[in-house]
Amino acid sequence: MSRGWAYFFWSHQDVVVVSREGNDPFKGFYDNILESLTRLKATMGPEAGDDRWVIAFYSYDWLTVVNVSPLALVGQWDVFIPYYATDCDWYHRAHMAGLKLLVEDVGLIFDMSASLAEPEKLLFGDGGDGIKPNSTKFQELIVALEAKGRVGTGPDPPGYPDRFFWQTEIMGGWGEPWAYNPDGLTRAYKAMGSAGRIIFSAKWGLPEASCELFREKIKAQREAWSFP
Repeated sequence: MSRGWAYFFWSHQDVVVVSREGNDPFKGFYDNILESLTRLKATMGPEAGDDRWVIAFYSYDWLTVVNVSPLALVGQWDVFIPYYATDCDWYHRAHMAGLKLLVEDVGLIFDMSASLAEPEKLLFGDGGDGIKPNSTKFQELIVALEAKGRVGTGPDPPGYPDRFFWQTEIMGGWGEPWAYNPDGLTRAYKAMGSAGRIIFSAKWGLPEASCELFREKIKAQREAWSFP
């Protein structure tokens, strides 16, 4: 807000984005982003009324565009709610403020659980058949991405690796000043997630496992912490 931006994008740092090369006619991921943004600009301001949006998800928050002007209607993220329910809390407060949270489809976005072997070769190819849309090279890329990542939201597919295993595999710097025990990092990270869900539930009077404020009768932010 201090920079005067009308909008900005955020993304997870562990995602891979690719175009839907099987579509006919083919349109690239970047082209779809530009078309989406052009369409969304029409409903960014207060004149849009009930159609005004604050967040547009391209695949949950793996890639997201944020409309800056209505952020003050929602307020800051609740710093007393650690991972993960803090985002759930903010999105629902945006809904209470009468703002839309949109979902846009611009291509395939993979949330990765591990790094790819030879990513340059997989992502950029080596000429030949790889320069054609939906090529054999592209199909090989999709197979590799599906083996170590997931596309879209929802439960992890069968056999999908533990999303937090990487903390215990990163051993660089162990024994040096400021290094943190990798096993402790994993355990603390998961404990913070559990604490966040407990605090979120207490704030809105919901069962601990629920993040479904949309389904409740809570209509205003002032109702927070009004539950026994």
